[in-house]
Amino acid sequence: MTIEETVNHIMIVDDEQENIDIVRRKLQDAPYRCSSETDTELAFAAVVNNVPDLIVMDWQMPGMSGIEMIQRFKRNERSAKIPVIIMTGLMKESVHLQEAFDAGASDYIRKPVDTLELRSRIAAILELRAEQSKRLLLEQELHAQKQQHLHREIERKKRELTEITVQLVSNNRLTDQFIKTLEKMIDGSFGQLTRSAIDRQVTMFKKELFKLQWATIEEKFIGNDYHFKEELMRRYPDLTVNDVKLAILYHLKMSNKEISEITFISYEGVRKARTRLRKKLNLDSSVNLGEYLCDFG
Repeated sequence: MTIEETVNHIMIVDDEQENIDIVRRKLQDAPYRCSSETDTELAFAAVVNNVPDLIVMDWQMPGMSGIEMIQRFKRNERSAKIPVIIMTGLMKESVHLQEAFDAGASDYIRKPVDTLELRSRIAAILELRAEQSKRLLLEQELHAQKQQHLHREIERKKRELTEITVQLVSNNRLTDQFIKTLEKMIDGSFGQLTRSAIDRQVTMFKKELFKLQWATIEEKFIGNDYHFKEELMRRYPDLTVNDVKLAILYHLKMSNKEISEITFISYEGVRKARTRLRKKLNLDSSVNLGEYLCDFG
């Protein structure tokens, strides 16, 4: 950042050039760039065209008072947020100062202007304004981050919806195929269709349906927690493919009943598979298999 970029622009407005010169001299060693106007209309045009960081303005001026100027600044979008220090030599009563604050003045200073007081008030206002700008920038950045996060979440939900739709279509297609196969078997059997033949078709159907369901589970699982499967197979190389699948389902916090439903294995079959998995993992009887696999990795 260059020195020019750090210098604050102070606009001085007073109908007396002598008063402007006094303020300029009091600020000549300070890190400010000063401009000035003695006419209220010219001052307003200058402020709007080249927005200063702060305005030091006299209260009593011909044509338009300092209070009226502040009100005019506040009505304009470009000048509404510019802090104004109003200088007063005659308006010293508290009611007058309250009038200035009500109009939008940030501070006031009495004439004759004291150098230390002027510099202190200007520095305090500019420091506060800088902090407010930083806070606003931070709030804008946080808002942008929230919007980006929301956008990503919406896109993720859309992808999940698409994946679910595709899976439902595939499941329905497989179900239709299964029903048509059974209908053909029934039509061609002339009433001689055996129970074993039906069971074989049902078993094939369940296997194909589980393949579709597992493909979706594994795709989501690998995308979110691929280290689990990799580390499990590294530490327990004797695990079979079905052992790994069962471990993944427990890692996903599924119960025996849920695993039974999704794999088409009987509840008792799942319990037996769970016992075999415990033995292969060499777990002590005091260790809960589900908790171990949830925390594994």
